[in-house]
Amino acid sequence: MNTQAIICLTIYAGVIIMFALRKWPLALTAMVGAILMVLTGCIEPATLLDNIATTTTVLVASMFVVANAFGKTQTVQKISKAIAKISRGSLLKVLLGYAILAMAVNEFIGSSSATFAIVWPLALACAKELKISPSKLAFPLGIVCISAGGILPTAGAISMAEYFRGFFVAFDMEQFADYAILDYCIVRIFPAVVVLLYCVFIAPKLMPERVDIGSAVIADTSERKEQLSSFHEKAAVITFVLMIFGIAFSSRIGLPSWLVAMVCAAIIVACGIFRGNDVFKNMGLSILLLTAGGVTLANGLQASGAAEVIGDVMMAMLGEHPSGYLVGAAFFAISAIVAQFLTNAPTNQIFCPIALMTCQALGGNPFGPVFLGVSGALMATLTPFANPTASMMFDAGQYSIKDTVKVGLPLIILVGAVAVTAVMTIFPLYA
Repeated sequence: MNTQAIICLTIYAGVIIMFALRKWPLALTAMVGAILMVLTGCIEPATLLDNIATTTTVLVASMFVVANAFGKTQTVQKISKAIAKISRGSLLKVLLGYAILAMAVNEFIGSSSATFAIVWPLALACAKELKISPSKLAFPLGIVCISAGGILPTAGAISMAEYFRGFFVAFDMEQFADYAILDYCIVRIFPAVVVLLYCVFIAPKLMPERVDIGSAVIADTSERKEQLSSFHEKAAVITFVLMIFGIAFSSRIGLPSWLVAMVCAAIIVACGIFRGNDVFKNMGLSILLLTAGGVTLANGLQASGAAEVIGDVMMAMLGEHPSGYLVGAAFFAISAIVAQFLTNAPTNQIFCPIALMTCQALGGNPFGPVFLGVSGALMATLTPFANPTASMMFDAGQYSIKDTVKVGLPLIILVGAVAVTAVMTIFPLYA
């Protein structure tokens, strides 16, 4: 391991410790870590600036403005009261309803962060109505948004399946690249079902109950001092609905998701729902800084070669003639671990080629190990910098890493056991 990798890992370890201690705000901790990465030469200063001004931050900031405007409407209160009435005060029924809603929205939008920003204001308002601590809801719903997608042959699943098909071709494994989109959905349905059941029936019992927290992600609508005018009410609801459908069908209308959200945020401001500093207060700046800091830390780890070191260790552990189940389990586990620190996208970029090369050397079908690795990377839920959605749910519930590890680690083990057994049986390594 080179000196740069050691420095990066040391900084990262310090950030994790500070997150666990919760002495500083999450965003401050992440940005201090990112700045240290720059000062120690692990990354270029321009990388940090690029991570602050990305299409993701524009998308998230714009969605926060629209979602917070929607959160001020009577519509949210009416929906939350209706769900509260149907659930009869049952946390289980509330979670089940919003979890299924999140899964449905995510299938069509294809973005976990966008889905969370849409569903959370409704769930938060319902929590206030039923006097349920938001900390009981944020993490379970966040996990569903991150880890339970890709089960239907919609745009998100199709794009993911086609993206990885390119890796198969690039590594001269065309004979295994003719899989169907439904094959990808089959791989994803096992983790999705386990995640849904766990988050509804088990996770709420393990989550801390913090009654004194607010939510930096979505404005607290239960204590607003004045109602919106009829015009502002209609404008906020219509703009919110337009944003949902605009993002869902962005590829068909020829506009990127971030631009759709930005235009909708501009409409909210133009209508006068938010004015002056209220716009900045509702942009979720703490989440944007937390996300930018986390991505910068991930950039440092990737550039230093620390992730490749982990991959080499895993390869040495597999041995010469491992069973298909062992190979599948190994790639699920290592992807799930690394994704907590590197985010899921770069994790896939690193370990998909390793999985393909490993299976090529073994003379086996790489489909199972590759997509088990993808499923493992989608379990990136234990740290606030695992992905933007994780940042949102950490902030919404004011969790520590101790909280999320307590709830999330058993889920990862359970999902791994079920997914590896099912996938490597249906798509065996050795035909």
